[in-house]
Amino acid sequence: MSRFVFVNAILPGKTPKVNEMFRLIRNKDEKSMQLAERAASHNSMGVSLWNAWIQHTPKGDLMVQCYQGSSPEMVFAALRAGIQAKSPLALGERNFHLEVTGDDLADLSSTPKVHEVMSLEFPTNKWKSEEHFCIGFGWPLLKGKTQDYEKFCAQEKNDGFNKIRQLLLPYGVTSFIKFIQKTPKQDYVLYYCEFPQSIYEQIISSKKVFEAKANEISSNPEWQKIAKALQEHTGFTEKELIPDIESLGFDHIVIEPALKADWK
Repeated sequence: MSRFVFVNAILPGKTPKVNEMFRLIRNKDEKSMQLAERAASHNSMGVSLWNAWIQHTPKGDLMVQCYQGSSPEMVFAALRAGIQAKSPLALGERNFHLEVTGDDLADLSSTPKVHEVMSLEFPTNKWKSEEHFCIGFGWPLLKGKTQDYEKFCAQEKNDGFNKIRQLLLPYGVTSFIKFIQKTPKQDYVLYYCEFPQSIYEQIISSKKVFEAKANEISSNPEWQKIAKALQEHTGFTEKELIPDIESLGFDHIVIEPALKADWK
């Protein structure tokens, strides 16, 4: 079962529309029915878990999503099949993306072209409860810098990620994955992190504490090397690299895989 993170740039002025759409879903009176419909559509797409966030950056807002289940090719092929079948859910998803990102999910090119460049698990940080919290974030790469940054990622892999493990272990991280996404307009470096509930409540849910922790880690030589590479390849300052993110409200929705349902 794969897990992949991808991003869509939000069109200028459309971030309130993204927030409003998810607010309506969260406040819907028939929420149990809405979740059942969403579960059926996720099963059709081969998705067992989904999360989404908005990230604010100096270069514009991003909608970051994470799917767990089938490959991106299978998930988005199933979504296109739903659009062709005129499924209300699939058509609604298409219309929403067209309005807020300008991307057409009916187009083959909408399938995210992502590849994983790092995956770290921290069993010693695993929590007893099944509940977990996660964040996804990333930054656009400067034009012409993707290949150089991929070389940097390859060097990290050659080093065995041991220094990065030691850097992240004290902060309660349980899973850390890095991706490169390529699109016709823009390439991105993306991250996905999981934390136990206690760490989330202590650090991630408080922007002030999160920024204090980020300042604390900034003196580490390994982070300084990583930050320098990110600054060189994204054009962001070290302060701008601190993620400014907000959840779209589906962190805890986990849909168990079942027999694939037909689009309705």
